[in-house]
Amino acid sequence: LWSLVILEAWQRAFSMSKSKIKVCVVGGGIHGASTAYHLSLMPNAPEITIVERSQGSSASYKSGGFLAREWGSGSTIQLHQKSFDLHEKLAEYLSLQSFRRIPVVGVSQREGHAAPSWLDGVATTEDLAGAAAQVTPAELTSRMIEEAVKKGAKVVADTAIGCEIGGDGKVKGIKLQN
Repeated sequence: LWSLVILEAWQRAFSMSKSKIKVCVVGGGIHGASTAYHLSLMPNAPEITIVERSQGSSASYKSGGFLAREWGSGSTIQLHQKSFDLHEKLAEYLSLQSFRRIPVVGVSQREGHAAPSWLDGVATTEDLAGAAAQVTPAELTSRMIEEAVKKGAKVVADTAIGCEIGGDGKVKGIKLQN
């Protein structure tokens, strides 16, 4: 989701550029895949290269993919809600087979109420219908990269080991291991 926050600023920069901007996304995990995918959707999209040493080897492919819409608090609640809603839209756009809403029950301990047998102490439960979902992160990540590639992104199987800085202090390229 962090990538969506900066995409608006990038979109303004891309639309003002007179030449095609080149973007190198280092890492093909969930953040890199999301960045490449959302950049590829932009009008006047940049030339995108994703550097990933081995697709499917990162933590993004192995996590549980549990999504909770209403479980944030304070200043993060809107981020939880927006992220959940975005995952649901992505599941539809990308035809994700693994996305599913799941039933959850909230449990809280309160004085004077009977606790479930598996809980030490006293508790109450609350049905949190629609508040959680699950998606297979490997499917989500792979599909975002596939869609970015369909729109012209390239994937380079290698490891980024540094960057080349020009005399003006700007990044001129990415150094690869191989």
